[in-house]
Amino acid sequence: MSEDVVTEEDEEAVRLQAQRMADAVQAKIEEIFYPWTVGFEIREFGITNNMPDFYVLAQVTDRNDTLASTVATAETSIIEIMQKMTKRDQRVGCWFQRVKGVWNEVYGLL
Repeated sequence: MSEDVVTEEDEEAVRLQAQRMADAVQAKIEEIFYPWTVGFEIREFGITNNMPDFYVLAQVTDRNDTLASTVATAETSIIEIMQKMTKRDQRVGCWFQRVKGVWNEVYGLL
């Protein structure tokens, strides 16, 4: 939240703004990365302290380095969406991490 947010009404307005933005970003990401499923969550971190007011952090498994251009398209698209949905005094940001990881799952022991 920006330091300018002081009342409960201000906070609620920012939360609604974030939810609308997240919905628009998810729709675009699902379009770009189709047919993969996209999951997301919204987190509130408190006062932003020189960080963007709204930002997207993403991880994409890219074992063979084939998604560089797709990720660049996604980043540009996300920034455009967020910029259109924010006020002139609000900053937005987007960061993707392409990882080579492999999911590891096991059953519990009880």
